[in-house]
Amino acid sequence: MQKKPLTPKQKEASEELINNVQIIACAGSGKTTTMVERIINILSQPEIEPKNIVAFTFTEKAANELKERTYKFAKDKIGNATGLAELYIGTIHGYCLNLLQEHSNEYSKYEILNEIQTKLFVDKTFKINGSNQIKYVDKKGNESSLERFIDTDLYIEVVNTIRESDVLELQNYTVPANVRSAVEKYERCLDENSFFDYTSIMLKAIKLLQNNNHIRNKIKKELKYLIVDEYQDVNPIQEKLINIIYSLNTNICVVGDDDQILYHWRGSKSDNIINFDSRYKNIKRIELLENFRSSKGIVDSAAVVINHNQARLHKMMISANNQEYSQYDILGNRFNSETEEIDFIIDKIKQLQGASFQDVPGAAERGITYSDMSILVYSVKKIPQYLIDRLSDEGIKFVVEGMKNLFETLEIKASVMLFNYLHNQCSYEELYQYWSNQSFSIKEIVLTAALNSLSKMKQDIDCIPWEDFILQGIYKEFLENIGVFELDENEYDRLLYNFAKFTEVINDYEKIHLKNSPTNKLYGFCAFLKYAAADYYPEGWLSPSYRSTKGLKIMTFFQAKGLEFPVVFMPFLTQSFMFPPKKGGKNKWAIIGDILDKREYESGPEDLRRLYYVGVTRSKKYLFMSQAPHLFGGGNKSFSKPAEAFIEILHSDYVVQDKNFNHASIKKSDIIDRIDQDVINLDFSTLKSYFECPTQFKYSSVYGFVQPLDYRMGYGKSMHNMLEDLHKNYRESTLPGPEIAEQLINKHFYIPYAAKMLRDSMIARARKDLINYIRLNRHKFPQIIYVEKQIEISLTDQLFVNGRIDLVRNTETNTTTIIDFKSDKSAQSDELINDQLAIYALGYKKLTGQAPNFVESYILEENYPKQIEVTETLLKDIEQKILQVQSSIEGNSFNKVKGYNHDHPICTSCKYKNACLKKL
Repeated sequence: MQKKPLTPKQKEASEELINNVQIIACAGSGKTTTMVERIINILSQPEIEPKNIVAFTFTEKAANELKERTYKFAKDKIGNATGLAELYIGTIHGYCLNLLQEHSNEYSKYEILNEIQTKLFVDKTFKINGSNQIKYVDKKGNESSLERFIDTDLYIEVVNTIRESDVLELQNYTVPANVRSAVEKYERCLDENSFFDYTSIMLKAIKLLQNNNHIRNKIKKELKYLIVDEYQDVNPIQEKLINIIYSLNTNICVVGDDDQILYHWRGSKSDNIINFDSRYKNIKRIELLENFRSSKGIVDSAAVVINHNQARLHKMMISANNQEYSQYDILGNRFNSETEEIDFIIDKIKQLQGASFQDVPGAAERGITYSDMSILVYSVKKIPQYLIDRLSDEGIKFVVEGMKNLFETLEIKASVMLFNYLHNQCSYEELYQYWSNQSFSIKEIVLTAALNSLSKMKQDIDCIPWEDFILQGIYKEFLENIGVFELDENEYDRLLYNFAKFTEVINDYEKIHLKNSPTNKLYGFCAFLKYAAADYYPEGWLSPSYRSTKGLKIMTFFQAKGLEFPVVFMPFLTQSFMFPPKKGGKNKWAIIGDILDKREYESGPEDLRRLYYVGVTRSKKYLFMSQAPHLFGGGNKSFSKPAEAFIEILHSDYVVQDKNFNHASIKKSDIIDRIDQDVINLDFSTLKSYFECPTQFKYSSVYGFVQPLDYRMGYGKSMHNMLEDLHKNYRESTLPGPEIAEQLINKHFYIPYAAKMLRDSMIARARKDLINYIRLNRHKFPQIIYVEKQIEISLTDQLFVNGRIDLVRNTETNTTTIIDFKSDKSAQSDELINDQLAIYALGYKKLTGQAPNFVESYILEENYPKQIEVTETLLKDIEQKILQVQSSIEGNSFNKVKGYNHDHPICTSCKYKNACLKKL
């Protein structure tokens, strides 16, 4: 199909490159296309390079979509995508992390804590992170301190609100002394353990930009254009970063819609986008008001709701009429019971399957499939079980974007009891019963053998050194022993995902507590599982990585942002179900006081209308809204008041209240099942896993089973960081001598879990390898042209391979060599090393337009360089291997490594060998 030309407004927004631009983009108005065209127009200017552009997206998924289309348009309009690896498209957090890693060696050894690991870290450091300094005063004036485990979320909310509101350094804000002290102590704890949380990444990047003139000047020289998507949802600290970049003489373009603010509770302010032109100069506002996604009925119904809001820009979204509206396309019904409401949804799903539909005007008609439908809810955790049961009973394929009640499943209950048994909190008989009652069959002799092995370990726990007592290893061995990795994934797909999710639970805990003694580790882990884990992981697994999915999608309004569906269901529109009432008890405002206006953080009627508006505008044609009395929270109190926005939309001329119209009467067309395949992002670690064995890739990367942590971990990264520092900074001290090695070790050596004896021996090894490397190679340092060079390979529109080249040298004879460092010769096989080098050579060619002459693997343990000449055959062969990975992922086909057997070197060390070898 031919590409549709831009509208006059889209064209204006993409071509205005002199003034700063504010694009107000209504739902379905083609903002991604406009941003892509803008990027291409910028790149088409003389003297502009990809590194002169940065584009911030709100999510990685949005970044992938923007990147995919940018590469495609670049190939179509410019003729190639050479150098686009230096164009940053990604989240603000990702940009800040890149900034720190590239410009500050101080943070090279830091690890990022996810949200759950952050909570565990706060609990572990409770006595020193300032938690017990924070006082809470209730409505009666009674003062109390925060409690460990119980008030973890509240503590993090307080600390993050203060840090992200950007008030600590402002004179007109008086932060309570105990709160200020807690923030300072928390950040000190992070630094002492070489950890980032998501907020500290931004704070440190901002500090770097504010205090380092060299970096400011470099950014000022390189960064010419900044594009910010979903600008309406930035919080104060993100806005501060954007403003700093803008102040460095950067042209800024923000894209957003004040009607689609979703994260008000996190500090996003409608004022940011409404009054943008009062904070930035030379602004040209361009409104994209034409909705190309939805029918006139959907567009006008959405307007009926959002027009009740006062704090919004005056504008009116209009329909491009790309979808025809018919009388019964949009229904709004009230039911007498939840079961009646769900039965109605099931009937509509069945009636609409095969209904004739055109994706865009002029497209061939096709039959609607389950994949064209979505059910939107406020929280996955509150999905009625009756809905899940009915979908399953009717054979309707569906995917829950965040499976609810992970810890209520049989397999996870049994997994929890496994550790309770080791900690003497359940009997052998109880454990046996839990594993006997699984949805998959375990032979009695197999289960008995696995449990007996566990019992033997239990008897010896007090004698086991902590470095030999790894919870993840215990769990993985047990799963292998009972045959989990032999299960047919087609039949037990969700069960395997849940087992994999539990390995993530273990990993989160052990990342913080790996060095605890076996007894203390078991005690803490069992307490975590009993009191906190169910709340920390309320939604189980999300959609799988590297896995095409098909079926009806059940997701939250937040997850649906940016998506579209021919058919959308919005059920359970009871006020207290869709928009939960404010919780009583402790809250951050009783701690923070009135230094911030809590009304700017708490959701009100206007915020709830915006959420509703986002849900409505996900629909292209069919929209079914409904409400019934609901037993909220599993209790016995019925909540029957309809959501205010639901009542408002019933006043639309396009919304019909009808329970009897049969949509099965609509014209039918042939069904071609639509499979949603996200952009595939790979790096060499994931490719290495596939090249070794596709089955190993399936368990590790598709299902997400996490490998046990190793107390030796960190050595390779430490060596890498030391070499990066050495190569980047050698010019400042001419050619470095051996004495530099000690400075680098003191600065970068970080093995967080190693005991003193092991640490000392590894430091001695690092010292020896560094000194030898400097002695043998310092004469080549003047040849260095790149250190840690980012590459990105796009072989097809939906495939990206990312990586970083350790070192690139160029001699006086113009011979270019890529060098990749290995800490020891056992890191990987020669074949895999050659594949990695070939990928770097290909990536370098995509980046610069020229292939290197040679690629070299340098083994530090032996100070031995192994060089390979780069040929067209080498590059073509690696292209084909990468394309085979894409084909395998898209086809959900992960065959075993060729020639697998008991003696195969890959099989003998594989964590999933029982999945294959037991079938020999």
